[in-house]
Amino acid sequence: FLFPQATLRCSESERVPVEQLLSCLRPSTVVLVPSLLPTFRLCRSRSRVCVARYLSMKASSSPSSGKKSPPKGAGNPSLTPSAGAAGKAAKPTSGGASPSSALGASGKLGGGGSGAKSPAAGKDRSNSPASKSPTDKASAAATQQRRRLSVVSGTQGFEADGVVEHAVQEEAKSNLKVGRGGVVSKYASKSKVGVVPMNPNKVNQDSHFEIEQFANDPTQYFFCVMDGHGYQGREVSQLITRRLPNYLQSEPTLRTDPKAAIQKAFHKTNHELFRSSLDITFSGSTTISVFIRGATLYSASVGDSRAICGKFKDGRWSAQALSDDHKPDRPDEKKRIEDRDGRVESFRGSDGEPIGPPRVWLKDQDAPGLAMSRSMGDSVAASVGVTAEPEIKIFTLTSEDKFIVLASDGVWEFIDNEEVVKIVSPFHDKQDPQAACDALVKESNQRWRAEEEVIDDTTVIVVFLNAP
Repeated sequence: FLFPQATLRCSESERVPVEQLLSCLRPSTVVLVPSLLPTFRLCRSRSRVCVARYLSMKASSSPSSGKKSPPKGAGNPSLTPSAGAAGKAAKPTSGGASPSSALGASGKLGGGGSGAKSPAAGKDRSNSPASKSPTDKASAAATQQRRRLSVVSGTQGFEADGVVEHAVQEEAKSNLKVGRGGVVSKYASKSKVGVVPMNPNKVNQDSHFEIEQFANDPTQYFFCVMDGHGYQGREVSQLITRRLPNYLQSEPTLRTDPKAAIQKAFHKTNHELFRSSLDITFSGSTTISVFIRGATLYSASVGDSRAICGKFKDGRWSAQALSDDHKPDRPDEKKRIEDRDGRVESFRGSDGEPIGPPRVWLKDQDAPGLAMSRSMGDSVAASVGVTAEPEIKIFTLTSEDKFIVLASDGVWEFIDNEEVVKIVSPFHDKQDPQAACDALVKESNQRWRAEEEVIDDTTVIVVFLNAP
């Protein structure tokens, strides 16, 4: 079969251990090879879709008579980038939102698609913590299926959300800086690679940057978090890190019209992604940025990374959303996608029941299955209305606004806005933004361990304010 990040190739006569097939499948993949896997059953296990168990395995039990078993390693499914799965993506149209993309001649794509993020539960992550659903009994008899899966052989590591040639040790990047002007007093950041037990080569696909005295103005700051996904998600988020601030500071309208300048910088960055050598067929990135000039804050978001402001008034802390998650079922987002011949619906189980959050699909094919309605890159999803157009909001900071938090959904998956403020606020009293970052990442990781077998990449920026 073929699925967006890789192609599994094997002849029907080869022995293919079922564990290897299971480990290749992303949670949303449903295309099956009948001769290899006569029957699979999809089940719901907590918040993810998983292949619960196999009932028979002809390739493993009945190889063709007279054919020798392949040498060790030779019969293993080989994974290769799926650049040929979809035709060369066209350049995006004006606005950086809607490139066309030709799919493979066969018209067959892996059922769930994998530009998609993990098939997390279809909850409103902005308002309430996740609630556990019963674990399906069948999942205990199967190879565990996780949000991000990989196959690692003795000589090569493939990760559905990135590819590396060597093991990458878990790394926590952090820094602490003091603002040199304007309303920012201190800021810090931390980015921690996630954990996929079956993949020691897991790489961190999140990226971030913090720039003070932006464009040589001591009152200007530019903060940004990117959360990459797909085969080249890390490369996509890193390209945004390199190019977005450069495009913004070179915009002639930055001084007179920051909103227009930010919009153009996002468009140019997305155009560069489509012109680059990266395979963005099913790869892309969210982007949440905060640009501050004096006491004015511009929030620009694409996808489901998020920014909030911690406010203190009348002895009480509260959270103010600085961005809105771009979900496919949001009425305006859904209309745009359907107007472009896209389809919005949840993944369907074997009995047709909806599983997980709403996703974006091609009209007549079960791909790409992206669980967000805006993204940088993602050329196939962009062909049906997934856009890189940033949603920009403008705020005036006051003395009630004490800190800002930008984070990837490694944080927001299981922690809501108010909880984040509750975690960070004690560190505001101590004026220690680095400790606040550490606490948020630690709590996020603990929530993931309690709910899932994997931990998502987690990136946080905490900015302490001193607004008049």
